[in-house]
Amino acid sequence: MAEKYPAYQLDDIAPEPVTEEEGWRKMDIRFVITNKGQGSKNCTMFRALFPPGARHMKHSHSNSDELFFMIRGHGASGAGDQEYEMKGGSSHFIPKGVTHWLRNLSDTEPIEVVGVYLDAGNLEESGYVFEGEVTEEDMTFKG
Repeated sequence: MAEKYPAYQLDDIAPEPVTEEEGWRKMDIRFVITNKGQGSKNCTMFRALFPPGARHMKHSHSNSDELFFMIRGHGASGAGDQEYEMKGGSSHFIPKGVTHWLRNLSDTEPIEVVGVYLDAGNLEESGYVFEGEVTEEDMTFKG
């Protein structure tokens, strides 16, 4: 009999095979809770690890709001035409359809975030659209 309310260990979930061509540069992202066997019908929870030099390029989600909480590290999170400094304990909410990105600012330490796509049971349902490279003009936080 299958467990009615199973729990999951991050190490038991394989990293998603994301590519640079789709806007995922050097990231380890694991979709922990989805509608693909982990119990949720209408939200997706992920954990992403960004080693030094990693970034998630400009993208949007046409069907889903996204929120994330930075557990550790030092990064910059952009949304629309503004970029914000992010440190452990920071959070960011991005409404559906808004272009956004995240980049690691450290040369030595990773950043780690936990996030959620609301009203989408997996990445595909979120309406993920890669929109391009993060440019110098996008990088308004220079810290």
